Amino acid sequence: MAYNPSQKELAEIKRQMEPLESDKRRYEREQREIDEQLAIDFTPDGAYLALHNKCFSTPIQQYTYEVCMFDKALQKEGHSSQNLGTFTRWEEEPGAGPHSVMIYSGGGSCWNGRSRSMRVRLLCGDEEYVVSVQEPSRCEYHMEFMTPLACSQEAADRLRRDLDVMMGGAAAA
Repeated sequence: MAYNPSQKELAEIKRQMEPLESDKRRYEREQREIDEQLAIDFTPDGAYLALHNKCFSTPIQQYTYEVCMFDKALQKEGHSSQNLGTFTRWEEEPGAGPHSVMIYSGGGSCWNGRSRSMRVRLLCGDEEYVVSVQEPSRCEYHMEFMTPLACSQEAADRLRRDLDVMMGGAAAA
């Protein structure tokens, strides 16, 4: 004779399953996020992983420009914002290496039918901040972003020597 559970037993089993189903959905979401992060090119040595999901902004005239590294770029004005694109790939700046320019594309539509885009040029420096933003052609934005992560070993050594000279000069005075 086959076992036939009662409605009460089925309800109890469903109640016990709810937290397990919730955990399963959470683990699946976390796995998707990990898979997405692993698909991002943080450079061969992973140096730019430290910038992942960090956002930086600067006010210029009536706008505030914001870039969230490896995510999105925005142009804000008051309570509204314009999507300038999402991170899609790296480009090489001549003389600066293969991971020197971040390309954000597929932003909001422009009056001429193109989508907005932003090109973020990474510069070697001792702090992380937006140096400048320009719009060289309609709906195409160029940002310069300073970060120590953009420094080559040679540049870092040169900056350390310069700092040592400055500190030595300050101590001698």
